Amino acid sequence: MQHRLKILKAHGLRLPDIQAVIAGMDPHEGALEFLEWVRSVTQILVVSDTFVEFAGPLMKNSATPPCSATRSRWRPTAP
Repeated sequence: MQHRLKILKAHGLRLPDIQAVIAGMDPHEGALEFLEWVRSVTQILVVSDTFVEFAGPLMKNSATPPCSATRSRWRPTAP
């Protein structure tokens, strides 16, 4: 993780920059229809190994099924 943070710092990238890219991502073709179908049959919970800060923007584009993700300990620093 420290290596990744060094790369981000070297390129001047911060959490809002990453979140903006994620927010611009669309689900794969057919994914929303699949989620709708699953919800019509049973409950659905997305379990991910990503951080809440990353999953949030992505889930907004996925009809927001419940998502279990890890809260990061990343503390933003001033630019």
